[in-house]
Amino acid sequence: MEIPPGGAEGMLNTLGGAFGGYGLYLVKGKPVFTYVQLTAQRTRWEGKEALTPGKHTIVFDFKYDGPGFGKGGTGVLSVDGKEVDSKENAIQHSVPGVL
Repeated sequence: MEIPPGGAEGMLNTLGGAFGGYGLYLVKGKPVFTYVQLTAQRTRWEGKEALTPGKHTIVFDFKYDGPGFGKGGTGVLSVDGKEVDSKENAIQHSVPGVL
């Protein structure tokens, strides 16, 4: 994504509904990833600094604790290949399936 000279804020990517999902967004220029599991658990990763103007690559990497359904895992939020927040085993359970 490209940050304009005045900074940026808002949603970049989201998926989910009333019972769970995720969002990748900017708050005061800082990258944030939030995961909600069936309204029971909310986990948030956040960069400590606002992104500077220019092009950036924001990535959230989830390492699943599987095999099997509904397992948890570890999440890492990175900007331009550098880790900005990591939470090991922060997601206790993922959504086991969708009807």
